[in-house]
Amino acid sequence: MKLVVLAAALTAASALAEQPPVQPVAGVIGLDLDVASNCLSLRSMREQEIGVPVFAVEDGIVMESRNGVVRIAHAAGTGTRYSNVAAIAAPLGQHVTAGTQLGVVGAGVDARAPQVCVEGAALIPPPAGPFVHGIAFSDRPFADSRPYPYDDTARGATFPRGFRRVHFNMQLANVPRLSWFNIDFRKPDGSLVHYTNSVVDRFPAKSFGWPVDLNLDQPGQWHLVFDINGRRVGEYPFTVLDFNESGGNRAPLPLRVALDGGDVPRCVVENGPLADPDYDVVSYDYEWRVNGAVVRAVRSAARSDVLSRSLASGARALSCTVTASDGIARGSAFTVTAGFAQPARRRTAPR
Repeated sequence: MKLVVLAAALTAASALAEQPPVQPVAGVIGLDLDVASNCLSLRSMREQEIGVPVFAVEDGIVMESRNGVVRIAHAAGTGTRYSNVAAIAAPLGQHVTAGTQLGVVGAGVDARAPQVCVEGAALIPPPAGPFVHGIAFSDRPFADSRPYPYDDTARGATFPRGFRRVHFNMQLANVPRLSWFNIDFRKPDGSLVHYTNSVVDRFPAKSFGWPVDLNLDQPGQWHLVFDINGRRVGEYPFTVLDFNESGGNRAPLPLRVALDGGDVPRCVVENGPLADPDYDVVSYDYEWRVNGAVVRAVRSAARSDVLSRSLASGARALSCTVTASDGIARGSAFTVTAGFAQPARRRTAPR
């Protein structure tokens, strides 16, 4: 059985020998992970609008390419089938190598839950234990009454000083039923404002948001401190402006990028959910160079990108440059490189 890792952030969870060269959707941890149906939903419609590539997990021949479906035949009579693929870029009969982009994740049947489903490859679940894979703040309510992903509210993590209602939305995974939640707000001076501790019956993956009335009496950086079952899950900063200060959009945070230079190279953004100080949904421009020449340039909402085996073949020098954007401001570009040893040249004995 071929095994597929869902996201770049999750690859450390598996040491299984049968893992294929690449996962079908890179760098996005799903809001709704349904292992039984082998489907992965994105965290937001905004991610789908930016685009999240779908990749071939192994070499093969495209046997079907229509109506949102791509089916690939692999060696030894195996195959994979991808459904809900938009902007299909793999025509019928084409030979593809592992890491070839087949299209992007579609908007879903009802255009509310962008997802892709894969047959012939088992999705590997996330690591054990609860974790947060998405969070946002706003001065306006999130649309809790609508189906997920609840992303139709303008985000922002800057609030004026004084009594304010702060809305936050959090996306969780691996939360057991009847879990104990504790939420505090830490002020710039280190003191805590307790908000809630309660037992909540939630599904293993869930998105939810709450309004909180706070006295934002100290300017500077505050933190939402979140614990589940006594374990610190995360601390998430937001800014309180003094009376004489004004806010505005802030550029994405500096990137941390790693390059896995195997025969199907991966370029991985390691910032996690805190890619932007305003918690905006960020797009990433990936530029791949092989031996100095640009071979792939793509804008994606995924926190990693893949270079196909065919494009990486013969690389002596490989680089990946990533630049993040929140739609208004661009962050600094970050470049990672890898070099490859060349075969020794045969020496001719002197005559």
